[in-house]
Amino acid sequence: MASLPDGTCCTAALQPRPQGTPTFRVGLFVGVLIATAGVLSHSPLFPEFLALAAQQTNKCTTSGVRTKCSCEIEQTGDANPLGATLSEDTNEFEIYCKPNFQYAPAQLTGSIACPAGTQKLTDCKGDVKPPLCLDVKTLLYDETKALQWTEGKEGEPSKNTKVLSIPKDNFPFVDGQFLVGCSDDSSTTKCKVAVTVAARATETKDQQVTCSYGKDSNKKHQTITLSPSQNSFTLVCGEKGEIVQTNYKKTYCDVSEENAAVKDCHGKYRDILPGYEEGWWTDGEEKSFTFTIPEDKFPKVGAKMMVQCQKVVEEKPQEKELQVPAPAPPQDSVCSVDVTIETGGSPSSASASFVFKLINFVLLAFSGVLSMSPHFRGL
Repeated sequence: MASLPDGTCCTAALQPRPQGTPTFRVGLFVGVLIATAGVLSHSPLFPEFLALAAQQTNKCTTSGVRTKCSCEIEQTGDANPLGATLSEDTNEFEIYCKPNFQYAPAQLTGSIACPAGTQKLTDCKGDVKPPLCLDVKTLLYDETKALQWTEGKEGEPSKNTKVLSIPKDNFPFVDGQFLVGCSDDSSTTKCKVAVTVAARATETKDQQVTCSYGKDSNKKHQTITLSPSQNSFTLVCGEKGEIVQTNYKKTYCDVSEENAAVKDCHGKYRDILPGYEEGWWTDGEEKSFTFTIPEDKFPKVGAKMMVQCQKVVEEKPQEKELQVPAPAPPQDSVCSVDVTIETGGSPSSASASFVFKLINFVLLAFSGVLSMSPHFRGL
């Protein structure tokens, strides 16, 4: 057997082990972290440290009817804006800028804001005209003069906020968006909040359907029932809408369970309404359409049909007027109305009713003749 050179094994045994290996350093680092956490957790300042860390964030929270957004730290240039939604159920918006920040645009006076997609809020200097500025009133229905930013005081001047409250009757029929936030003394945008003004819900009242087109406006189909006693209904597409079935006077649509627009309809009215005439449809103001079935023209067999309104497609604003492309607005929804047509009275019942009325008329007439007769008065 070959032997090792003299002293080889002893030399190898006496070699010192390298210190500071990666495993050793990681273990040491973890140990220091655990020890530090243990010390901090027993410190009386630890709860305050956690509270301060929690406060130093940008966030939006909703409580009751109010959504509050706080801007505590500077957003990075590519950070997405905070998001908030104003709706019929949550119609108050509050924003807080920390003391060394200023409200933007233009200190949030009047009803000013910036259009969605604006990069520098401070480019709006106070004039509410587009493209750099936006008047929030223009997003609403029946613009209210009372709408304006107000001071939301919380006891300390450094905690003052700005509040915008939208009356429930002024919510629009389409979703809208605006942008507000905070800047520093050098007019640099530090924090942005993208606010969506959600459209009201589609409403049915007294045989009239008034359509809205927001993302959440049409969670279900509206329903209308026509009968000889309630033989008419009105569909209001409104200024922002249009009827989907442009050939609605000639053909009808079958009821669909989906919420998508159905443009190609081939139902023949006379198949469900034998006496149908195009004159049963009449147009009115605000793109309204009224359908009336004469009382004596109701079918022997009940039927159903559907009509729809959708938002008018508007031209996109010229993006070159904005610093960055505007974010995609919330998806519009289609207003669908399912119409149930009840049957008219059966021929036998109609004949019986006519005979009964005729007998009453004859009896009344005969009684009148007898009362005028001298022989009858002498009895």
